[in-house]
Amino acid sequence: MGKPIANPYLVDNWYILSLGEKPVGYYHETITRSGKEVNSAIHMLMRISRLGSEAVLDSRQVFKEDLQGNLQSVRSELLFSKAPSITTAYIRQGVIHVVNEAGGKASSADVFYTGALSGNEGIRLLTLKTLSRVGDSLAYQVFIPDFGKVFKGVRKYTGMEQVELNGKITNVMKVKDTFEGLPTVRESWLDPEGRLLKSSEPNPFGQMTLVRSSETAARTIAAMKTELSEDQYAAAVTRSNVRLPQPRALESVTVKITQNVPGAGLPDFSGSYQQVIRKSKDEVVLKIRTPAPGEMKEPLTTLQREEYLGSSFFINKDDTMAVQLTRQITGSETDYWRKVILIRDWVNTNMTFNAGITMAPSSEVLRNLEGTCVSFATITTTLCRAAGIPSRYLMGLIYVDGIWGGHAWAEVYIQNSWIPVDAAMPGPGGVADASRIFFARTSVKNGLGETMVAGSQVYANVTMEVLSYTLAGREFQAIGDLYHVDAEGYHNAGLGISMKTLAGFTFGSLDKVYPESILFSMDNDQAGQSVKLYQEFVTPRRSLEAILQQYAGETGPAEETICRGNRALKVASDERAVLAVASGNDVYVLVTSGASAGETLQKAIANFIFGKF
Repeated sequence: MGKPIANPYLVDNWYILSLGEKPVGYYHETITRSGKEVNSAIHMLMRISRLGSEAVLDSRQVFKEDLQGNLQSVRSELLFSKAPSITTAYIRQGVIHVVNEAGGKASSADVFYTGALSGNEGIRLLTLKTLSRVGDSLAYQVFIPDFGKVFKGVRKYTGMEQVELNGKITNVMKVKDTFEGLPTVRESWLDPEGRLLKSSEPNPFGQMTLVRSSETAARTIAAMKTELSEDQYAAAVTRSNVRLPQPRALESVTVKITQNVPGAGLPDFSGSYQQVIRKSKDEVVLKIRTPAPGEMKEPLTTLQREEYLGSSFFINKDDTMAVQLTRQITGSETDYWRKVILIRDWVNTNMTFNAGITMAPSSEVLRNLEGTCVSFATITTTLCRAAGIPSRYLMGLIYVDGIWGGHAWAEVYIQNSWIPVDAAMPGPGGVADASRIFFARTSVKNGLGETMVAGSQVYANVTMEVLSYTLAGREFQAIGDLYHVDAEGYHNAGLGISMKTLAGFTFGSLDKVYPESILFSMDNDQAGQSVKLYQEFVTPRRSLEAILQQYAGETGPAEETICRGNRALKVASDERAVLAVASGNDVYVLVTSGASAGETLQKAIANFIFGKF
């Protein structure tokens, strides 16, 4: 199991890969020697189910080193969608020439460095040569192709531990690797030859571990479908201290971000409409505003304009389909801002959310029209560039349904100012709302690596505290509890809503967050009746009618009505009744089920109070 075998292989090791103690795939390493060259081939395969879709993450890398362990080249192939993205790095003294390819398009860039670069075998040789006693450490440099950057690493000999190796209990070396500029702390257990037996490092979905195993066991795990638990999802996002009303229409938000991992650092959050009010080593206070085109001018150089209008392997605005779609969408429109809105609305209406496609080049997204928010941002950026509008890609956090979660959207250059635009989470206006924070802005000329570095500092590593927000010109302080339930009923100060307790009912489902949009349930178990309240919002593809239909299904025709002075739609049957009431851009949905559902709905409506923003 995992022992060296005869040439041409020096090593052929298989590992089971787990997230939060759930096996989700394998890691396979083979090492060969040819003349004066050592090749390390790594294949990592993960299969995880999330949000109703299965994501298959397939990564293959080949590192070429000389016999002393000096890195000569790297080839990385990522298959996170239907088409691979390939990175090839050629190592020269002081410079790495990087070529990225996807969808038949290639881009290149040079990464400069000083000193020496080590490959996997090089680090192993340094470990055997340098780390002889507990407390010893060594420094090295590596090139990580997924990030497109050189990182300085430190490996420290932290102790000896007993593990089972080939049926025998053996004392093995335990080491800890840290990397400058990354929050990663990786603990590894090494066999007497300095090769990996086991490793553990943080991941947004829980601790990621590798344990040496057999090929049969590893392949069996990789063939299984693994559903991540609700706790694993909760660990990957940051809960909000307040439920925000009308989040897609907020004009400003002031938030404090605190780094929870000592020494991990924070990205550069500064921008024209994202103002850094206060900053320390592990904390930053930001005020995000919704800008108007031309309000906050930022000049672009000729080179910058060319970069934000250009094509690359990931964003190919010269793709025939991109050109044709842009003409079809924008038609005879000549105003650039109205072109942006036409593109945003088309993307929102025609794209299908698919959590299984985590990252895909524009050539694939244009043809399949599916993916995560990354794909929504990719196609928006591509089409805007095809329309002659400088555009770039933003990665950050967005507020939705009680959490701050990872998100991607676009930014367009209109009237000499950068304006955020979001096709996945659009609001009532053209400009993306203020309840979002970017930590990376990029032309994607060289891929998404720079966004991943910043993301590693933020995702699952920070605490977010909303201090205040502005809606319809009125500023609100975020104070008090997220919600509370007392003898009178349910109260949510952030949303400005309350529901009096109906006789015989009790409250539950109070702490659900995205992907759940439910605020509470109120149940009468004895009578088999329930009342549920949801918070939704309108988009170009989701009108009040569409939201009602989502919850009502086939329950009869809709009735136009008024609730607390707001437009509402209602349907009712003996066993199920639904009210969808508009509150600005938000929609509150009351759903009652069980015997006499229509009567229960009327009682719930009479006891439901919400503010009009």
